[in-house]
Amino acid sequence: MTAPRYFHRDRRNQALRVSFAVLLSIVAHLILILGVSGMHTNSVPEPSLRPIEARLVSSKKLEPDVPAAAYPIPQRAPEPVESSEPLPKEPEVVSTPSPTPAESSPIAAVPSTVDQTFYTWREVDTPAKCKSDRSEPPYPKAAEDANIRGRVIIELWVDEIGKVDDATVIEADPPGYFEEVSLAFHKAMRCTPAMKEGKPKRYRTRFAVEFGRPLIVLEEASLPR
Repeated sequence: MTAPRYFHRDRRNQALRVSFAVLLSIVAHLILILGVSGMHTNSVPEPSLRPIEARLVSSKKLEPDVPAAAYPIPQRAPEPVESSEPLPKEPEVVSTPSPTPAESSPIAAVPSTVDQTFYTWREVDTPAKCKSDRSEPPYPKAAEDANIRGRVIIELWVDEIGKVDDATVIEADPPGYFEEVSLAFHKAMRCTPAMKEGKPKRYRTRFAVEFGRPLIVLEEASLPR
């Protein structure tokens, strides 16, 4: 059994109506989209894009030609070498305060008790006794060859322990022959100290040496008083 004809006609009309409605909806949406995009185009102008020009410039033209010697190469400082030897210690400086007048040593204020006077044979109780390993000084060869005779007076200075402190030539005749041997002879003497009031004293005396034949040595204290 087949469907009635009017039934098929209604279904066809219904499909046409649905298709027409869909087509209208699509057209409406297109119009709406085009209108919105047109509004945005009119309100915000598009920025104009300009091409960017770039040129490469050589750095050699900017810097003048300078020789390499104008730019000194920094030298690296040498590294310290560790030595196994210990470093010498610096001497410690100890400052000594200078004494004030009130703190000065009392020794400087006390006069020395040592008698610095050299007494003569007339001023002592016992003169010093001096002698040498030789009985007389040697005769100078130059004077002996020339048969020259002479005389020398020596002054001898003896300290309080009997040691010869000094010897000087007081007179020499003729000069230049007998002084050296006379000084050497008397400086080598050994003496006993002079005594005064039971105490040893410094002493000075003179010796006269006659260079001739015979050679004579006389001390001032041994001369007749």
